[in-house]
Amino acid sequence: PKAIEAGRDAVARSQLYPDPDWTLLRDAVARTYGVERDLILCGAGSMELIACTIAAFAGPGADVLATSYAYNFAASAAARVGAAYV
Repeated sequence: PKAIEAGRDAVARSQLYPDPDWTLLRDAVARTYGVERDLILCGAGSMELIACTIAAFAGPGADVLATSYAYNFAASAAARVGAAYV
């Protein structure tokens, strides 16, 4: 019964865009782990989070380090901000 109700609620809201600030999820994570909501970064997949992290912490002349098993996407994200991928 609860699953059916949740499904109906989801279908009723399916025409709406998702919250770009991830408010409900960030609030729940903040409550669960006792951290400030502003310290929580959510994304629509690892590539988005990798790009955001590299953009925030690297720039022209910086080195972005990764293991040989890292996503190849990190190299293009580093190049986008003028950093070297090592």
